[in-house]
Order: sequence, then C-alpha cells, then structure tokens
Amino acid sequence: MLLNGFFLIIPLKVYAMAESEVKKLEIELKQAFDQGRISGMQLKAEHQKPLTPSELAKVLKESGLPCIGGSWQEIEAGIWELRRIPCQRDNIHLCHVWRESVDGLVMGAGESARYSRYRNFEDPGSECVDVLYPESESQWRWDQFPEAHLNLLETLKTQLSEHLAEFVFLGYAESKIYYRLIDHHPNLSGHRQGFLTHSLQTMLSKENSKLELCEMSPRAVWQGEFS
Repeated sequence: MLLNGFFLIIPLKVYAMAESEVKKLEIELKQAFDQGRISGMQLKAEHQKPLTPSELAKVLKESGLPCIGGSWQEIEAGIWELRRIPCQRDNIHLCHVWRESVDGLVMGAGESARYSRYRNFEDPGSECVDVLYPESESQWRWDQFPEAHLNLLETLKTQLSEHLAEFVFLGYAESKIYYRLIDHHPNLSGHRQGFLTHSLQTMLSKENSKLELCEMSPRAVWQGEFS
C-alpha cells in the first residue's frame, strides 16, 4: 500500500515540477517584455515623440544584435520585414525571450507601432521572419497560413461542430494556430471547455505533430469554477 502511494506521488511531483518550470519560463518572458518596454519608452523620450515602424526598423537594424539586426526591407508602405538566417538553433526559449523583448521595445517606443514574429528557427525553412507594422494594419499581425494545412482547419472546425461548438481561426505564426472557441452547448462549465480543448489538441497531434494550438477564448466562471 505504501509503495502504491509512493508511485502515485512521483508522477504528481514530476507534473508539479513541470508546471513550475512552465510558470518560471512565462515569468521570464514577461520580464523580457517589460524590460523591452522600459527601453522603448526611454527611446521615445530621447526622440521626444513616438517612433514609426520605419524609424524602429532603422533602430533595430543599427542595433547590431543577432536576432533583430539586419536588413529590414519595406515590403509595402509602412510595413517592414526582416528575413535572416537564424542566430542559433539550440534554445527556443532564448528565441522567445528576444521576441518578447523586441515586442516590448516596439510597444514602448512606438505606441501605435506593432511587431510580430512570423517564423523562428523551429519552423520549416532556413530563415526567421519578423514584421513591423502600424496598429491600424492589424492584418499584418499574422503570417500567411500554409496552404498545405488548409484541410486541417476544416477538420478542426468539423471536430468541434460535432460537440456543438465552433472553431474560429484567428491567425498563424511560429507554427502555432491561434483560435477562439465558441461553445453553443447549454453546459458551459470549465470542465467542458477543457474537454473541447483537449479533444482539439489530440486530433491535431494525430494530424500534424509539428503544429500547436493556442486558444484565445475568454474564460468563463461557472458555478464557482474557473476554466
């Protein structure tokens, strides 16, 4: 009996450690964003005005930093893109830290300027892709969804419709599918939302193990239950 209890505790501890590690990484990303934003606000103060995407592209280009320095190109009026060889291929968390730092910098310095990372070194291909754009041009937030996976979106929508729920595709970046879940079932408990999310993730894993799902649905509180 004691041994059974011992072997039950082990996976629980491992899960707790993994969850703790995830939270630690999330805190580091938030700190990177906050520090970048502070630097951006200082940059704005030095220029005595918010910077435009064009001005930010110049600042990033001249920074000389491996992740954001390089030849930013204006691909449309006011839209700037950086394509580069990955600065490293070992630590995806470091890649995310750079992304959050630049995002914070742009938010702090530009106010209405925005930044998105379309691809990193884990994505298929041999280059990373970043974009600077005005807030009013929000369609540039997302990368173009790969045509090879268009059928996958329809499959995900069908999967949810069978459970009286709706899969709303929002965008795609860094091999992640961002979506909103709209539940039409009378039982709107957190357990049900968790079930639907898990069902989608399980189905995606079977169809394409290289893609991830990122839900951006507002979470409901139902009968004291947090989802």
